[in-house]
This record gives sequence, structure tokens and C-alpha cells, in this order.
Amino acid sequence: MKEIEGRFTLNVKLDDQFREYMEDLLLYGMTQYESNYNNSEKFLLWHNYRMDQVQLKLLKDPDYNQKGTYFYGDEAIVFASLKKDASVEERLAYKDKFLTASMFQWECENNISDRDLQALRLCKYVHLFIRKVDEEHGVRLPFIYVGEGKFSNERKQEKVDSKTGNDNITYLYDIPMKEELPEYLQYDFGVVM
Repeated sequence: MKEIEGRFTLNVKLDDQFREYMEDLLLYGMTQYESNYNNSEKFLLWHNYRMDQVQLKLLKDPDYNQKGTYFYGDEAIVFASLKKDASVEERLAYKDKFLTASMFQWECENNISDRDLQALRLCKYVHLFIRKVDEEHGVRLPFIYVGEGKFSNERKQEKVDSKTGNDNITYLYDIPMKEELPEYLQYDFGVVM
């Protein structure tokens, strides 16, 4: 391999055997891509995604990934970790969990802005990305796309922060899902049957 003016080139003889190998490799890659992604408008069910990958797929800034909820038009993107670390502040220990294999309970952030609350209420679709825990064995885990649903059954929650004494207001929602979780995810995500 040689570098010429910032470009790398292979220094190999382009014979029929090499050309056939490269054509097979490209055909294999295209076939794999088509079988995995051809019918997917947005996200593939049960596949792993990092927050930045989701933002890129939506043509948004991949560095805009510090929150757990994003609103884009009539859609919401929700990232939720089910088991919170013991060191997580009480106000951040949300009541996110699967009630059944096709019903997710989600709690919005504390003291949500009026604009974001209105966006929640106007959402037609919510895309859920769930992970069991943030980290496992020192490795940051990706989220699993578990599908699309809709916000329903809004319930206002008022809590007093034990450290500050301030009132924290959140809203709890049920999200009926289009697809039921497969059994292996039901186990991982603690779905009680």
C-alpha cells in the first residue's frame, strides 16, 4: 500500500482472480445490506443503537445526545435504562419499566417545560430505545430498538426531593407497543408474566 498526496493505493496486480474476489465481496456486502435494511424506513427491531447513531440516522447532530427524550415533529425518541445504579440521584431514578411484553411505562424528566409537555401530548409516535443497565463490566451498553408506540394514560406525579425539599413534578405514561418483546428480551428487561 502506498500513499500519494493523501490517497492510499493498493500496489497489487489487478488480475482476473483479484477482480472476481472484489466483485464477490461487493455483491456479498450489498446483499447483506439489502436483506437487513432494505425494508426499514427508520430502525430495525431488536437491533443495537448508540444515541449518536440514532441522531445520525435522523439527520440530526450526533453530539446532541445528553437527554433521554427528543421531539422531531410529531415523533418522540425515548432512550431509557431500566436498572438504575445505586449512586443515581433520587430525582433521576425514573419509574421506567415494562408492564407487559407489549406495554412500557415511562416517566418523563422532572419539571418538564411547558413546550416539551405540549410536544409529548401532540406526539403521534414514540420510538423506544431500551437497555437493561448503563454499563456492564465497565462497558457502556448500546440501546435496543424495541419499536414504536404511542403515549397514553398520562398521570401527574408530584414528589419532594429529599435532599433539597423542592417539589419535582413528572408525568407517567403507558406506551402500548406495536410489537411484543421477544422472549429473550422479556427476560433481560424483567417483564413479569
